[in-house]
Order: sequence, then C-alpha cells, then structure tokens
Amino acid sequence: MQNLRAAILTVVGIALIALAMAAVAERDMQARLERALLPAAVVQTVSSVSGA
Repeated sequence: MQNLRAAILTVVGIALIALAMAAVAERDMQARLERALLPAAVVQTVSSVSGA
C-alpha cells in the first residue's frame, strides 16, 4: 500500500513539473512573438499617426 502511495505521489509530482515547464515555455514563446511583432507594430503606429 505504501508503494502505491509513493507511486501516485511521484506521478503527481512529475505532472506538476511538466505543467510548470509547459507554462514557462508558453510564456517564453509569447515573449518571443511579442518581440518579433513589436517593430511591425511600431511602424504601423508611426505610419498611422503621420497620416500615411
């Protein structure tokens, strides 16, 4: 019975670590996307302000 409890806790721990890693990867990908799109957004804002 104790082995079953240890196995369940191990699985839960691994799942939590995997979720945390996925969240970090998602946040990193979002930051990269924002950095990639930032120059285009600045150019679009400048051109719309200048009336082009």
